[in-house]
Formats: sequence, C-alpha cells, structure tokens
Amino acid sequence: MENSKPLPLDPLEEFCGSLAANRAVHAYLVIGARGSGKHRFATEAARSVLCRDRTRDGRYCGVCGVCARTAAGSHPDWFDVRLPDKKASIGVEEIRGALEKLAVSAYEGGARVVIVHDAEKMTTQAQNALLKSLEEPGAEVTWFLLASDASLILSTILSRCRQVRILPSLGAADALASMGADDAYAREIDALSEGAMERARELYQSASFRQAREKALTMLSVRGGGRVPALWQSIKEDKDLAQEILLWLEGIAADGLRVSCGLQAKMVVTEKINDFTFSQWQGIINEIMQIRKKLGSNVPWNVAAEPLLWKIAEGESE
Repeated sequence: MENSKPLPLDPLEEFCGSLAANRAVHAYLVIGARGSGKHRFATEAARSVLCRDRTRDGRYCGVCGVCARTAAGSHPDWFDVRLPDKKASIGVEEIRGALEKLAVSAYEGGARVVIVHDAEKMTTQAQNALLKSLEEPGAEVTWFLLASDASLILSTILSRCRQVRILPSLGAADALASMGADDAYAREIDALSEGAMERARELYQSASFRQAREKALTMLSVRGGGRVPALWQSIKEDKDLAQEILLWLEGIAADGLRVSCGLQAKMVVTEKINDFTFSQWQGIINEIMQIRKKLGSNVPWNVAAEPLLWKIAEGESE
C-alpha cells in the first residue's frame, strides 16, 4: 500500500484540537490577506475558548449560557481592540485600556479573550506595552492578534505568539469575471487580494481602486528629478487613496521582481515591469514598507511618499 501524507488540518480544526488536548497557548498571531477569514477564525476560536461545555473535539457547544452571550456579543470577558475612528494606528492608550480591563478578575470566573484587529497597525509603543502582557500572561487570558502583514509586527511579539496562517479561497478571478470584470482586471484584483473572495469583490466594486491604479502608474512614470516636485504637489490630493495606491505599487513591484527572475507575472500591468532592475524593484518595495510605517505614525501622505518618488525618478533603467 502506498504511503500517503494526511491532509493538513483546517486552522480552526487544528486550534480546537489543541484546546481539547490542553495544548493551546496564550497568544496567537493570525495572518492572512484582508477578507481571507481571519476575523471568522478568531471569532470561532474565541467562542470555543470561552465555552465551559466544549465538545470532545474542542468546539463550543452553542447551547450553554456562555455561548448565548458570545453569540450575542455581550460576554463581559471578551474584549476587542480596534483601530480608533479617524486614526491611522492603534496607539498605546488602546492597548493599555485592554490591559486595565484584564487587571480586573474575570466577570464570569473563567477564561478571557482579547482580539486585536489590524494588529500590524499598532505603533511601536503599543506593541511594547502589549509585550509585557505576553511575557507574563494573566490566568486564562488568550490573545488573538489579526494581521495582514506580519513584517510590521515586532520580532519580540512574533516570538511569543503561535502563528496561524489563513489561506484564501481560490477562484476569485473567475468569480469576478462572472460579475462582468474583464479578464485582465480580474487577474489583477485576484493577485492583489491574494485570492480572498470577499476582499476581491470589495476592490472590484470600488471606483476609487481603479483611480488608484492610474495614480500608481503615474508615480512609476516619473522620469528625472525635475518632475518630482510637480508630482509631489499633485499627490497631496490623493491622501484618501494612499493605501490603495500603495497596494497597486506593491503588486506591480512584486511582479517586477518575478519577471526579473524569469518568472511569469501574476498580473497584467506590464507597462512598467521592464523599467527597473531587480535591485531597483527591491528598493521600491522597501520604500513602500517605510511609507506604510510613516502613515501609521500620522505622517502626511505626500511627505511619506516623497522619498519613493525620488527613488523612482533616479532609479529607472536607461
């Protein structure tokens, strides 16, 4: 008989199995593209953590009083930390607020759960404030940090969390095509959403996302330092498109790296692929990461983007 490898467990199934076997840890970093199901995983996992009458496979029972309260969103020992309205980052005050709640005994005398949404948007100070709690976890406290980009999480946080990767569903391009998207744009959206259907649909239905595509291509077209000041001035009006522009730039740059290595591009944005060398594309991606960090610290969009414009203008291939 041929030996065959067992299929990998679904992340939620694996998590619940660890609960049933008393192998769960106190902190999880849940990584996945927007729309991939991170929130659903954390919600289902949190309900299982809090339930006092779990099934044999570690899942919440769905019928006890605790399950009724978690389903209604009214459990007093479940805390959510979210990006504050009109802010680009989660600050130390939001994390300290959660820690203050945890300093009080559990209302129901059992487990407690904290879900940090958009965890990569925590400032360095916020992450450092969280670190002490991860180093000295309170009794029966489980943290779920939800992130799309783990590279923005401090290594000290990463080392204290069990990482869970949520893989997107397949077929986003085909689904978008059935909604009327042309093949090229459907492929681009599929690549940028990393196949996450919910995210792909959101991007496709956004008129501003198409506009951001043109803005990104305009930025990649700047030639010579003499054009930078005018373009820098013009993008001041694009602050509301900043994250969408960066997503396009990141996707195009990633394709540039693939093509430089002799691989096939994932998207169909080919106008700029051959304008830069492998090392220049790497530099552009590094600048994009810096811009994201600056925006997280409330640096104005055009100020954050200026070094990238200079790098593009001075780094094009002849």
